[in-house]
Amino acid sequence: RTARVVSCSEISRYRDSKLQEMIASGSSGSKELHEFLYNAEETSLELPNLTGNERVQIHNLSEMYSLQSQSSGPKSARILSITKPNDWDLDVDTVEVHDNYVYKGYMGLQGSFVACVAQRDLEQVPSQMKNAQQARDNYSYHITIINKSELASLRSKQEKNAKTFAKELLHQLAQVPNNWQDKGLGYLKKEKNQAYYRVIDWPAANDFRTSLGLSEHTFHITVGFYPSDIHNIAKDESTLVIKRQDDITA
Repeated sequence: RTARVVSCSEISRYRDSKLQEMIASGSSGSKELHEFLYNAEETSLELPNLTGNERVQIHNLSEMYSLQSQSSGPKSARILSITKPNDWDLDVDTVEVHDNYVYKGYMGLQGSFVACVAQRDLEQVPSQMKNAQQARDNYSYHITIINKSELASLRSKQEKNAKTFAKELLHQLAQVPNNWQDKGLGYLKKEKNQAYYRVIDWPAANDFRTSLGLSEHTFHITVGFYPSDIHNIAKDESTLVIKRQDDITA
């Protein structure tokens, strides 16, 4: 788990529009969260009966509003509890957000800020391509740092079991500064396949890869593809179709 402080101007549009979108679609808990945000008398909120996807989305949104949230209870009846810190204020200049270094066959970064950046210029991506990405990645976004085949190669050089290997590598990965920058929306087409992605500049993560004997990688957040994603082609700034107009760290 890694934290970074971001300007509210960077996330306010995303968090507000995402919450309104969830309310419009009838997503459980979204209306209650909206009312909770604007009710100064309420300091805690409990949301039962959410689907896994609803729980993840509301947890991410809560963090972007500087709320504290946690899930409890058995898997079949999880309850999401949300509280306002003692000094909580909806109108602040900065927010601390968290992403997580994860092992899911690959090793990468995912969380609320990755999801926020993924939404930039998303209206430019055809629905068919967005739907394919969401179906594959279970309604989430991530930045791959070490892919599945690279992990297999690294492990083959050691005698540790899979669990120990993954745990130790994640511990090393957690030392990598979470200071990546979003450069804009990229696009590639290869034969019948097309892909859209956020181009990510992250020298610290490439330094980590180099320390492991891996080649440099063009980091990205896949936001859409069809019919299949495109791999083994550089997704760098030369593929940008919409460039970020500022130099905001993201």
